[in-house]
Amino acid sequence: KEQVSVVNKTIQDVKTQLESKRLGQDEKKIYQAVLEQLEEYKKPVEGVIDIAGGDLSTATMFMGTADDKFQILNKNLGDLIALESKLSESQYNFAMGSFQKVLLISLAVLAIAVACSLLISLCMTRLITTPINKTIEVIEDISKGDLTKRVDVLSRDEIGEMGSHFNAFVDKLHQAIVHVAKSSTDVSSAAIT
Repeated sequence: KEQVSVVNKTIQDVKTQLESKRLGQDEKKIYQAVLEQLEEYKKPVEGVIDIAGGDLSTATMFMGTADDKFQILNKNLGDLIALESKLSESQYNFAMGSFQKVLLISLAVLAIAVACSLLISLCMTRLITTPINKTIEVIEDISKGDLTKRVDVLSRDEIGEMGSHFNAFVDKLHQAIVHVAKSSTDVSSAAIT
């Protein structure tokens, strides 16, 4: 009696799977064949159980029939397992392929982002350091005594503003030195006369 209840539960489980919308055509065919074989297997099993208490030779005959049905059922279940394994492997391979594509795209995006940030960093560095270096060159020339040098002001940002103020400073310094030189010359001329 336990075996009949197990077979009935298995039949119900197979029917539930057949109603599932996740099954492919091949899976439905195999599940349908398994369901038919289970129902066929159930008949001799019930017969063996009913006769087992009475006639042993008839029970043995029903047992042979049940065994034949079981072998067919076992083959169909083996086919179902093989199909499920094949589908699982196919889905695994698809998932791995998708993962590898996403990984490659992510690495490409990362490489592009790093390259862009390096390029922007280099451009910003040059944008800032070039005017500063030119200002330093003019300051060095002025420190050597050449008051005719001026900073080329090419921008209106803080560095350009610094260059403009520096040029104004050098102009005033140049005028002061010219004025001192003229005053010195005047004083010298007055002392000689």
